[in-house]
Amino acid sequence: MPEDSLATAGVSRDGGWLPPGVVRQFPVGTVFDLPPSDRRCMGAAERALRRAPTGPVLVVSDSRRSPFLALRSPGRDTIVGSTDDPFGQLHAPASVAAVVLDGVLERTSQPSQQLADVRRRLRSDGMLIVTVGPRGGRRFRTSGRDDRTYVFSGQSLASLLFQCGFGEPEFYRFGVTRLVVARRCALDPPSERPHRLSVIMPVYNEVETFEKTMELVLGKEIPGVQIDVIIVESRSTDGTREKVLSFVDAPRVSVIFEESPQGKGHAVRRGLEAATGDFVLIQDADLEYDVDDYANLLEPLRHGETGFVLGRRRTPDGHWGMRHFGQGSRLSKIMNVGHIAFLALFNVVYQQRLRDPFTMYKVFRRDCLHGIPLECNRFDFDWELTAKLVRAGYKPMELPVSYHSRSFGEGKKIRLFRDPLTWVRACFRYRFSRLYSYR
Repeated sequence: MPEDSLATAGVSRDGGWLPPGVVRQFPVGTVFDLPPSDRRCMGAAERALRRAPTGPVLVVSDSRRSPFLALRSPGRDTIVGSTDDPFGQLHAPASVAAVVLDGVLERTSQPSQQLADVRRRLRSDGMLIVTVGPRGGRRFRTSGRDDRTYVFSGQSLASLLFQCGFGEPEFYRFGVTRLVVARRCALDPPSERPHRLSVIMPVYNEVETFEKTMELVLGKEIPGVQIDVIIVESRSTDGTREKVLSFVDAPRVSVIFEESPQGKGHAVRRGLEAATGDFVLIQDADLEYDVDDYANLLEPLRHGETGFVLGRRRTPDGHWGMRHFGQGSRLSKIMNVGHIAFLALFNVVYQQRLRDPFTMYKVFRRDCLHGIPLECNRFDFDWELTAKLVRAGYKPMELPVSYHSRSFGEGKKIRLFRDPLTWVRACFRYRFSRLYSYR
């Protein structure tokens, strides 16, 4: 084999080059001379592979010095591929249990096509491990120039994986290297099927507006999107539960009955556990928000521009502030000033420039929450959800939505002397708490 072909194939333990497709097994406990960050990165990949189905692992690397060419996994064959022959056609089986792409997506001309080829070769429950370098850095620099075609952030890589039929992403960072672990989804890639939206509707004492809200949501049609509704009823005392019962057998509707009211956050968390859609949208049953904004909020998610959208509230008449409880209402002015103060607190603590992170209209890819536990039960859930998604690397896109605020006399449930304290607590707690459950 020509020397230039061997230079892109793989490296053995003793430094000798291997042609693509050669099957190698490295003894467990083999130690390689690697920088600490690369050793930690490979260790994370090996731990992830223990959760992959039994079978061979295909490693494709753009760098001939890649430590991933020597992945140690007991009982597994390591198949070495190259960028010219990524699947090691000489000896690779028809399907593999896991694929490692080390620095490949950044330098291929068509990363989506590369991932499509990987998906076809992976087993139905197979695992994908990807490494990329951040803007301005390379893990292995063999020349004075950066030959990357694409530069991925964590958010853009997650969107690409979603569009290509991969889910359950796990993100790790080691030095200048970002490592992402994902699973092959059972469903076809979103580009080949209708998208699914799970609308989670927490309901408690909304007898006057619940049926109208359901009529609007179920009547909403978005081309290429199937809308399912998950109602979480929290033991209402005003007759709302009886109205919810009429939707138990309705198509595209799932109903969860709670034994006691435990707060909006608790109800939304129950809904998230039952959600199966590609995207999730939180919808209150009080008619404060307009379902006609659905299509606009979903557009950047469907096209992979972002994984997280916030509906920035605005009043129909364009007045200052978003809350108006009647002409000359002092309470609405106090709450509008309070919103500005809490907004400043959130932006300073999380280093953001958001305008309405506490909006109810939070729309996101469901897989963005993979491995992120949620625990808040009341309105501090809005702070927790936004804070954790921001910390996970998802930069929210804010889009304007219509908002008709209602007063306390009309059913607003925020407690002015209790809830703000929980918001401040959540702001600082989730800035420094553990983010992922799988680490």
